[in-house]
Amino acid sequence: MVLARFIINKIKTLEDIILNVFNKMFKKEFTPLKEQFNVLNRMLLRVVNQIIVNYMLRKRHRFWLKTEKQRFKQIIKNIPEIKDSQTILYIGAKNDRFQFKEYLQKLGLKITILEIFHPNVAFLRNKGFEVIEADIAKYKTEKQWDIILWCHGPEHIEKSEIFKVLKNLEKIASKAVILGCPWGLYPQNAIYNNIHEIHKCTLYEEDFKILDYSTRTLGKMDGAYSNLLAWKV
Repeated sequence: MVLARFIINKIKTLEDIILNVFNKMFKKEFTPLKEQFNVLNRMLLRVVNQIIVNYMLRKRHRFWLKTEKQRFKQIIKNIPEIKDSQTILYIGAKNDRFQFKEYLQKLGLKITILEIFHPNVAFLRNKGFEVIEADIAKYKTEKQWDIILWCHGPEHIEKSEIFKVLKNLEKIASKAVILGCPWGLYPQNAIYNNIHEIHKCTLYEEDFKILDYSTRTLGKMDGAYSNLLAWKV
């Protein structure tokens, strides 16, 4: 928005010069021309602002693709069991964020999604995915998957619940439980009217190590877009 204002101000300076020239040449004020310039400025402001917004969105998307690749490389490096697996329970996905989807599909894994928010469930089912609509904090099953992947999800439940949830996940994973979350403090409120997007706890490596999980990190602790990877095989 600041850049858009800067561009418009430069254009208005040029317009003022043009108006002054016309006024001096014809010895009167060209009010209609000034009004047309004002209309044009408002239109240009909207156009320039939209161009900037689109640029920032594309830049953010490229950044997410880059960080997603780094995170998956970290998983493959530290948990090679995922490459020899056939089934995976992916906890928490939505229409605009389904991390590692393409990578998991390239590995040939049969993906089952567990998601709590019904609009996300409906969207994913419409895309052909097998989806279980449930709250991970309350979900019980006897079914087994090779890999349980809960990527950027543990921060959405109370810290007091994590131990119980992880014990349940370990029972239904035949090879590994893999977790991902912000590394430290990263506040977030409800998004898209989804209260389940609220970050309810802050997690560090020691929170998982006391549960016998291995850990690795990316980014800066307590910084935006950081990542804490934790796993148990």
